[in-house]
Amino acid sequence: MLADDHPAALLGLRHTLGREPGMTIAGAARGAAELLSALDTVDCDVLLSDYAMPGDGQDGLPMFRHIRRHHPSLPIVVYTMIDNPAIVRLLMHEGIGCLLSKIDAIAHLVPAIHAAYSGGSYVSPAVAQLIDVSPGPLLGQRRVSAWTEREAEIIALYMSGLTVNEIADVLHRTKQTVSAQKATAMAKLGLHSDIDLIKYVIETAVVTRPA
Repeated sequence: MLADDHPAALLGLRHTLGREPGMTIAGAARGAAELLSALDTVDCDVLLSDYAMPGDGQDGLPMFRHIRRHHPSLPIVVYTMIDNPAIVRLLMHEGIGCLLSKIDAIAHLVPAIHAAYSGGSYVSPAVAQLIDVSPGPLLGQRRVSAWTEREAEIIALYMSGLTVNEIADVLHRTKQTVSAQKATAMAKLGLHSDIDLIKYVIETAVVTRPA
């Protein structure tokens, strides 16, 4: 499934990807509302979407959060002009690990789509420069799409320097509940200690610390 509010961009994507063996364009949307509607009716293996598609509904991060919530198993590749590292990290925090800049070579499209389909991560050179990683597949980066919103929130608060007791106060939860959700989030990534968690978050920049 393709999504971009520029007709010329959609045409170019259709032309490029339509020639790839084994790839079929399931549909194309020119805005956020059209995309969300299409995803409810069209089966697709990967979504390739622009980030900003103003005009007919919520685009950007709210749109991708909606998609992750309602289509949690759908792999997503974001293909965009955004140059804000905070937005890139927020998208990665949502479990979107394949991000391409439109200023980079179109040759990155196909490997990024394959990476998304196989559950991996991929960033093009311009995006890699924003978040200070090497371009291409992010080898060893485990996706956090399995985290619930609460688990992700707890990890973000923990990385901001709050203790489990303080997080419990902020979220109006018991200490036991917060501890259990933190442990579950770590287990989903195969992390066994707080040191492992801190190293993982620092290395992948998967969590944006709250201000």
